[in-house]
Amino acid sequence: MTRRFDIYNEMLPPMERDVLSGDVYTARCWEARYQRVSEYEARLRPLPENKTKAVIDAVKLAIARGEPIVPKLHFGFYLSSAELGDVISNRIPKEFLEREFSALGEELKQDPGVQSLAILQYINSRLATQEADENRARAEQGLPEKTGPKLFRREETVSMDADAVVFTIYSTKREWPMPSRSSMNCYADSLRVFKEEITAQREPHWYFDYEEHCPESHGWKPFDAKKVAGTVAPLLTLLDQESWEASAMQCRCSHRSLDKCHI
Repeated sequence: MTRRFDIYNEMLPPMERDVLSGDVYTARCWEARYQRVSEYEARLRPLPENKTKAVIDAVKLAIARGEPIVPKLHFGFYLSSAELGDVISNRIPKEFLEREFSALGEELKQDPGVQSLAILQYINSRLATQEADENRARAEQGLPEKTGPKLFRREETVSMDADAVVFTIYSTKREWPMPSRSSMNCYADSLRVFKEEITAQREPHWYFDYEEHCPESHGWKPFDAKKVAGTVAPLLTLLDQESWEASAMQCRCSHRSLDKCHI
């Protein structure tokens, strides 16, 4: 009996495979995969900062229960591949890029992976410099030094943009123990500097880890919130409800405005 999801692993005949490029799957297979990733991306919506306590509690609950899925989320800023190029062109000082990446060819400089690395190195160097300046000032006042700056890392989330990056300051995949909501305040300075130096168009959100929550990790099956997001699934439902209520309110307000126009 043919398995239902075999289309997601359907390969070209051996003679038609391009081993050098890695293209060994059929066009039908790639199309099915793209559609499934799009479905997961739409359902695994980023959770806003005001859901931090709920996210942390949900992850702790999964660990305490020994759940098969322990949600792994990254807190930080998502940048698309287009945004990476824009930041490199308009926000990172050319002197920094020339110093750090002068040996790279022009083609490599346009690679999103290289661009995200440059952005990561720049923002972390700015945070380290700022921390050093603050500690010098504190030393002059006879105050103790602050602990090291909270630095960013690169992580991936479920997205149709394969080159997009989450610049994360905290991850439930990496850090332990889970912090309290109040202890997340220690990341405020780093988040502020990122917005000042890199982009003011993005707010920090919680993004689902690619490796743990992508369709491939779940057998390319249709999205099931409980199986894919685990104990965080109710937060996605709540977010959908809040969005629906906001849309309904906007619609009602629009109707009221039209009614006034008709008077």
